[in-house]
Amino acid sequence: DTHEVNVLRELVAGRYANIDIYSTPATITIDGTDILLLPWITPANEEQSINAIQTTKAQICLAHLDLAGFEMYKGMVSDHGTDITLFDRFDRVITGHYHHRSVRGNITYMGAFTEHIWSDYNDPRGFAVLDTETRVLDFVDNPYGVFAMVGYDDVKNTDIIDQINATDYSYLKDRYVRVVCANKTNPY
Repeated sequence: DTHEVNVLRELVAGRYANIDIYSTPATITIDGTDILLLPWITPANEEQSINAIQTTKAQICLAHLDLAGFEMYKGMVSDHGTDITLFDRFDRVITGHYHHRSVRGNITYMGAFTEHIWSDYNDPRGFAVLDTETRVLDFVDNPYGVFAMVGYDDVKNTDIIDQINATDYSYLKDRYVRVVCANKTNPY
């Protein structure tokens, strides 16, 4: 409920000339485009955050938000959080926090860059580049996964042993692997 402890400030601040850290709402200008930077809203900064949302000239907001009604993970909708109507005045709101990438109206959840937990498995990951002139987001998919699933069913696939022996499992290297066993009648 505070920004007093901030991992970016602790680990990154002052170490890199090209990285600025914003712990409070701020409007910056990039290529002539005003952008509101909005950190996680806490009780300590809520009044300042709401004021920034309501008074900024920016039509783009980059934020870290907990918004009601969006999918946190694929198939798991948030039933709590800030009402999205607070952000109606912006042409585009680009936010993080929820792992699942989604878009509704002027709000885009970027999703996580990579898989972090099993709920992220098989859900597209990546990052985006914002064109400040057209305000178009160009998504760049991350082709690498952290998790993999392998199925086993020796009832449905009577030749499962031949299939296993013929399969190249090198794609599983350096991944967390879950084996889903639907049926196992052959102890071999």
